[in-house]
Amino acid sequence: MRGYYKRAGFTSSAPKMIARRRRHGATHSALLHLTPEEATRYTQMTQVWSAHDPKMIRLRKLLTFIALLAAVAAAACAPARAQVDPTSLPAHDSHQKLLVAVQPWLDPAQYKDRFGKKSPYDAGIVALDVYFRNDNDSPIHVDLSTVRLVVAQGDEDPQHVEALTPEDVADRVLLNGADAPSPGRPRLPIGNPKGDHDKQWTALADSVRAASLSSDLIPPHGTVHGCLYFDLAHHFGLLHDSQLYIPDLTFLVDNQVLLFFEVDLAPASKP
Repeated sequence: MRGYYKRAGFTSSAPKMIARRRRHGATHSALLHLTPEEATRYTQMTQVWSAHDPKMIRLRKLLTFIALLAAVAAAACAPARAQVDPTSLPAHDSHQKLLVAVQPWLDPAQYKDRFGKKSPYDAGIVALDVYFRNDNDSPIHVDLSTVRLVVAQGDEDPQHVEALTPEDVADRVLLNGADAPSPGRPRLPIGNPKGDHDKQWTALADSVRAASLSSDLIPPHGTVHGCLYFDLAHHFGLLHDSQLYIPDLTFLVDNQVLLFFEVDLAPASKP
């Protein structure tokens, strides 16, 4: 089991503590040390370990409750950032009582207001404000690491662009500068620059993180939203031929997988 929890994505010592205490029938106190994301992963792992063990069933219920509380707390913070009805946004996809809507930031003033003089837009990065509205009775987990911006390339194969982390955005804004767009269609994704991280870099990364889609849990009958960032090398017109692809969503209670979402950005690609 050595290294198993680390490979599974756990950062705290709680999972190993839980494994030890399970053998002695005392697990609940260790659960309090799990982060919300770890609680979600641990819930999924317990479904594999035992589907019929009464103790494990009770444990799954408790973990689900912890993750649900985290999702509700994240949703409670969302109204302070914006009051937008996601059903009014032209770029959206909806099924299984889940609505996904996207509002691209295409006005440079939006970035200046949020990030100051040096912004992601000046570095060729677009922010997509993504909304998830869950009308189900169960919370939903979204794997944000597999979300891609699918950019059509004419007769060529589409390019699948990964979202940037706040640190990636700060690197490209402050270390690359506002480079002029290259002619023709760019080859995406673009590599990260290298350089020193000073106070200005830290402040920008923090600002980008504050506007980001930071929660991967959508509470029942709740809405969460935040920005995902993609480097388009200043070719913002590519959004007209792009889709936001979200392949991995799961109902947290029963681990049922949802069908993937593809949000066509063409209806929202005009400034």
